[in-house]
Amino acid sequence: MLENYHSVNTGYSDILFQSTDAQYTSQTATAIEKGWHIVTDYFQIAGSFPKVRAILVPNRNEFDRLVKDLLKVSIEYPSHPARIAQPQKTDIVLLSPAAYNQHSVFEYKPDYFERLIIHEMVHVAEELLSPDIEHTPRWWSEGLATYLSQQWKHETDVYSPVIEGIQSNAIPGLNEIESSIKLAYDWGWTLVKFIETRFGKSAVVKIVKTCADHNIIEKTNMSVTEFEHNWREWMLSASL
Repeated sequence: MLENYHSVNTGYSDILFQSTDAQYTSQTATAIEKGWHIVTDYFQIAGSFPKVRAILVPNRNEFDRLVKDLLKVSIEYPSHPARIAQPQKTDIVLLSPAAYNQHSVFEYKPDYFERLIIHEMVHVAEELLSPDIEHTPRWWSEGLATYLSQQWKHETDVYSPVIEGIQSNAIPGLNEIESSIKLAYDWGWTLVKFIETRFGKSAVVKIVKTCADHNIIEKTNMSVTEFEHNWREWMLSASL
């Protein structure tokens, strides 16, 4: 399945790539190492975090093939051009930046690519630690990855929906965020950041390690109504 791939091995990762994508292997390895340090420090798991295999693929067809046949993850065909990374256990399939112009909606920017990989490393860590990752709500998993990768701080397309929502007094409700893929991506990181700000990093780590269902809010010992009220108040007063 990976016969045409070369490999570069480091203490943190195995990078598989085809010849056309060799120029991105060093950055991929560096980003994985940086992500390794971020997640192992945050979750205090340096002694148990496995080596990660990242596969740089040259086009959309190959991305879809490996996601389906190697990762065993269901994917539409052809997949959406905004889909450029897919983790599963200790594997991450990445569309090579060399293919962005033709096969994605993104423009390659080195710092964005680094944060993307760190985002995926957070997913790897969460899957490693979670008692049941399949029942974790999307807003939590994507919010956690967006928050710890700091995409929320540096990328306009990530933070703009939140800034605009606050300014126009159009902050969605928790039920809306739960039921909307777009809102889960747009607002999930604010919920994670609020939990960390109000209850500390230990609360976030505890949720990752113990929550096996959609009931994230109950882990804060607040009712949904109380949590939503406090989150909204914080959103309106915080400097994000």
